[in-house]
Amino acid sequence: MRFKLVILGLGVFLCYRGYEEMKLKGIAAPEAQEITCAELIANGPGENAHVIISDFMLLQQAYVYEGSENNMDKVWIPAVALGGEFHQEFSNYLSERDGEDINPDDLPKPKSIGLMVISSRMKTDDQMTAVADADTIRGLVINEIEKLSGEELEILKSSYPGIDFSTVYILEHGREPSGSGKMLGFLGGGALLSLLGLGLFLIKKD
Repeated sequence: MRFKLVILGLGVFLCYRGYEEMKLKGIAAPEAQEITCAELIANGPGENAHVIISDFMLLQQAYVYEGSENNMDKVWIPAVALGGEFHQEFSNYLSERDGEDINPDDLPKPKSIGLMVISSRMKTDDQMTAVADADTIRGLVINEIEKLSGEELEILKSSYPGIDFSTVYILEHGREPSGSGKMLGFLGGGALLSLLGLGLFLIKKD
């Protein structure tokens, strides 16, 4: 029974992944468009969800992760635009306390957040800092297939009180549009496994 459920579950999962990739393929071009963080937050990605974002600031003061602190499986980290209201406030705060020990809990908090970066590639704080210090960050805007929910959303709300996370754009760091072969592989493999799983359930033992 367990084997049958595993086969059927894997088939359904692959079908769903294929459906997700098909939806993203319809809104994301193979070549990424270059866009500033401020432009993305203000206007969205337009007709191409495959983006290279510049002028961004990752809010490393508070983020959510799955896994262990030194080996994070998945990270949710807010981002704001360089030159924006919060970036200016944050820079002024650090300048006024130059050389002082700073308690992260005392750092200013943004009044709004327009972008959430999701990543399975930032395994450590050092890797996150490397991404934060880079000039650009590349990935897919995946609001078409994903929204913030569950425990990660509750933690983010407690870390950034008053923020409406239902309106943020969600960027999956490092993700690219799948080719037709990969998408059809998900759908075809999922369909075959689903049919096999259903068939196993219909087989009667003598």
